[in-house]
Amino acid sequence: MNLRYPHRGGVKIQVLNSTGQIMHHLTPQDNWTYADNPTQLSFEASIPNTPCEICTLRLMRQALEWGSTYQFWTCANIKIVSQAPTPDCSQRGTWENGMCQCDRLAAGSMCQYQNECDYNEDCGVNGMCRDLQATSYPKKQCYCKKGWMGKNCMTKTNWDKIDLNAGYKKRVLSTSPTYEMYYKVLEATQELEVVLKVHGSSYAAIGWRPRDATSKCQLEYPLFASKFMQAGKNGNPNPAAVQVEVDMIKKLNYPVSYPKPNVLTGTMTAAVADVLPTCNPDERQGTGTGGTGEPEPGKEEPTKEEPATEEPAKEWASTEEPSKEETSSEEGGTGIHPMDCTDMVIGMAHNDYYKVGDYYTRDRSTPIEDMYWPGGSFSLTSMIGYEENGYTMIGFRRKLASFEKTDYPITDKLYSVVWARGQEYCNYIHTPTVQLANTTHEHFYRKDELKYHGHGSQRGLVALNFLAKDTPPSMTGDCLGEYKQPSTCNGDDCIYMATWQLMVATDEIKFTIKAKQNSKKWVGIGFSKNTKMADTDVITGWVTDNGEVKIQDRWSTGYSMPKQDTKPDMSNIKGTQLNGVTTLEFTRKRNTGDNEDLAFTDTQCLYMIYAVGGSYTGNNIGQHASLPIVSSDPICIRPCNTANAKSVSVFALLVTLLVAMIFLH
Repeated sequence: MNLRYPHRGGVKIQVLNSTGQIMHHLTPQDNWTYADNPTQLSFEASIPNTPCEICTLRLMRQALEWGSTYQFWTCANIKIVSQAPTPDCSQRGTWENGMCQCDRLAAGSMCQYQNECDYNEDCGVNGMCRDLQATSYPKKQCYCKKGWMGKNCMTKTNWDKIDLNAGYKKRVLSTSPTYEMYYKVLEATQELEVVLKVHGSSYAAIGWRPRDATSKCQLEYPLFASKFMQAGKNGNPNPAAVQVEVDMIKKLNYPVSYPKPNVLTGTMTAAVADVLPTCNPDERQGTGTGGTGEPEPGKEEPTKEEPATEEPAKEWASTEEPSKEETSSEEGGTGIHPMDCTDMVIGMAHNDYYKVGDYYTRDRSTPIEDMYWPGGSFSLTSMIGYEENGYTMIGFRRKLASFEKTDYPITDKLYSVVWARGQEYCNYIHTPTVQLANTTHEHFYRKDELKYHGHGSQRGLVALNFLAKDTPPSMTGDCLGEYKQPSTCNGDDCIYMATWQLMVATDEIKFTIKAKQNSKKWVGIGFSKNTKMADTDVITGWVTDNGEVKIQDRWSTGYSMPKQDTKPDMSNIKGTQLNGVTTLEFTRKRNTGDNEDLAFTDTQCLYMIYAVGGSYTGNNIGQHASLPIVSSDPICIRPCNTANAKSVSVFALLVTLLVAMIFLH
């Protein structure tokens, strides 16, 4: 079984006919097998010799941590014949003497598993064969020396060191532990360059999908595509091809395979094996320190260790947690999960050696490399990776343009960006905890093994426009500013636009917010010290059908609906709803003195959160229609910069003198 998450509970394996009816139970019918061993990876069974032209092999897995009836299904199309053909040994071996004789890097009764290497020499002179000591294949993988990439690490990258001061925009995705993303556009080559700085020693992953994508994107790839389920004799192993492992079923009692003799000659350097530290029992349970976890979409995490018996209320809002549907279709959103149809890059590093892959995920299953999807290919143009002072550093480049279904073109628009880091060995993060002690694989997660990332600060979701232009600095300093989406829009053409101006005489800020939406939705703006929903100052408002303008001062304590302040602190409230555009105006003091407001001061700048609303009823607001956008840096609103003001005056004087000289001449 291709197990990436040790869910609580057991498994059932069944054969279904063409109408979906159960033909055979391959595990005991009335019980869940391995219910006390969540890390079990295989089960031997014999398929009854009943021919079936169109059948389905179904693996059902409990996930009791999410509820007593929560289950996952994994299916594979199969054909049962009375006369077994000669096995092709997964095209990685030959059938001899009644068993598969596997090629050197292959394993399994049908040679269905494959490592990338056995020796360093398999990875070229610039590569290293690393033995992850993993529980899943490929257990041995090729890592390239910093400065090299590609097959056998033979392509020079001309990228030997990451300089974080080289003109990147920065986005802090997590502060404890650190996960930072740096990005910029290389105009000369029309490429996007991304660098990930991640505190930890396991993999770092980043993915993106256009914000306006809908669940229809999954129709681009049916659940079973021919190329998706195949793996060539000389190619890398396809993880999807073994999602239901062939040797889980001992077909017709085939004997265990054996490897072909080693055909390499000369002195070989064995794979570098990871040294596994000793974990204490508490660390293996998956308690971790990753903060509050969340269940799968539509489920709220139980607060006790016992399985949930009913589904509590859904959280109201989120700025970066990816485990729920990103937007509600009832609120006018897409109803799509953040992992659906996502273009991804995943990187690992070991000292000065690294591995970076181009991936795509159709749904919440383990991401698959692009080369295994129809029409997909490896499309990264350069990369780098290494470990330094407790951080994993991963960098990559890719063209802005793309013509593959597995890669999205990078344009001036919003993208839903998901990020994750791998579990740290001996510090697993599961909420609720997962019992791993005294199981088949107590050390279930290994460094850089592509398995479930964990909860809390292990993953997140943000909205980002990679090509957004920086707002041109005001000639008068921090007195005024704006945000607009897309970054090149103007006025009522913008999906969202916010402007602000400090009136120095009264120390008040005038805000104007515009959003392209219908009259039944609210629009808002928030101010935060740390980009989180907790302790965020929120302003929401709307214009009713009869023209009444409502603007509310709210305070957010977490992922529930922000409550209204006891004392609203806005004045000069105005608003219109014209031609599908909601416009709100209001004024408030930089420092209201209200404990339920955050203050802009000469020394304190705040992140701004831009939100487009869901519905409203009376004075209550529904969940926002899509993930709010957070400014990449804190925004300052303070009196005009004196030095800038003087330079503007001098410049204006010079222009005046020049014009006068022209006319006099």
